[in-house]
Amino acid sequence: MLALNDNGRVALGPSIGQAAESVEGTLQAHTDSAYLLRVTGVTYLNGQTNRWTSEPLNVPNQFVSVAQERRFSRSRTALATALAAGGVVLFALTRNLLGLGGPGRDPGPGEGGTGQ
Repeated sequence: MLALNDNGRVALGPSIGQAAESVEGTLQAHTDSAYLLRVTGVTYLNGQTNRWTSEPLNVPNQFVSVAQERRFSRSRTALATALAAGGVVLFALTRNLLGLGGPGRDPGPGEGGTGQ
């Protein structure tokens, strides 16, 4: 997320809208002079947001007051994955989907019974 300063709001107004407070997206590149984003959303000073579909936007560093990066927590992601996998295995075991046994059935005629 890039929080824009006053100069950034004015300069980027024609391309992202007047009174933009911040820009969110995926960082494609960051040089000494600018950020290149694939924009997913713009938040305005009045609190409204506008969703974008990954359009590219070049934001010069001088227009940014704060740059924040969000990352997934590796430990939370691992825990969620383990819980999901455990749930799938538990579901499969309780439905005998893995063919690991279960209630037996009586053989029918011609299936190895006594044939009487």
